[in-house]
This record gives sequence, C-alpha cells and structure tokens, in this order.
Amino acid sequence: MAVHLLRRMAPLAAAGLLLASPALAGVSVDFADPARFTDARLDGGGGARPDAPELLALRRHLEALGARLPPGTALRITVLDIDLAGRCEPWRIENPDLRVMTPATWPRIRLRYALDRPGDHPGEAPAMAEESVSDMAYLTRARMARAGDRLWYEKAMLDDWFRQRFLR
Repeated sequence: MAVHLLRRMAPLAAAGLLLASPALAGVSVDFADPARFTDARLDGGGGARPDAPELLALRRHLEALGARLPPGTALRITVLDIDLAGRCEPWRIENPDLRVMTPATWPRIRLRYALDRPGDHPGEAPAMAEESVSDMAYLTRARMARAGDRLWYEKAMLDDWFRQRFLR
C-alpha cells in the first residue's frame, strides 16, 4: 500500500521540485496600495482595486517579459504608483471613457525591483533599485498598437525599460 502510494505521489513531488527550482524563476509582480495610485484605471477613476483588469494586464505583461531573462534569474517588482497615458474627460457626454492623449499626459510608473542573478555569490544581497519609468515622447512612437490594447503605451514603455535594464 505504501509503495503504491509513493509511486503515485512521486510524479507530483518531482513536479513540485521543478516548480520551485531557481532555474525556472522569472518575474513576480506586486502592487503596493493600488487604491492610492495616481491614475491606474482606464476610466480615469484614479486608484484601482488589486484585481483591476489594468493591473492584471500589466502584471501579465511584466511576467511575460521575464521569460526573456536568463535561466535562474529571479526578478521581484513592486509597483508603487501608476499614471496611465492620457486623461479621461468625463464631461464628454458622447464618450466619457475616452482617454485623450496629449504631450503633457505621458505614461509614468514608479516601481521598486530586486534582481537575483545566477552566479551571484551565495548570501549576497540582490541588486535593488527604485525607479520612475516614463515616456515623455510616447506620442512620437509609430503607432503599431496591438488591436484593442488600451495599455499599449504603458506596455511599450515597460518593454523599453526592461530591455535596457535587464537584457543588455
């Protein structure tokens, strides 16, 4: 009986070890107090709930970027504030959820990160920093937006930041 149970549990235990393996590490993303974010909702409502679609989309995007990190690298990102590109103008009766983009409403994301790289000395503290990521020239980008992606400017900005910071 015990041998049969061990045979059945062995694949599950092995899968658990693989999932916990540092070789499969990537990006983890947390949001610090999203209700206090400057402008984290596409409807212009200011702060957001932790499960807001905008935050989930940005988390998924950063996690996908993490797949480009070398094996064994672990990156922990804490988003401290978000100010999405553009502004909502609720007085526009015909379309109150429309975000109006102007040169003065560029996207900004303030974050803190900790990076553990393979080959770092054991017990060495990870590389840590706090940064404000912004793209003041976001309107000059060639608009090759993904169809229907309302967070295109923020994602393009994060792509550039990620590439410059971690993939050089």
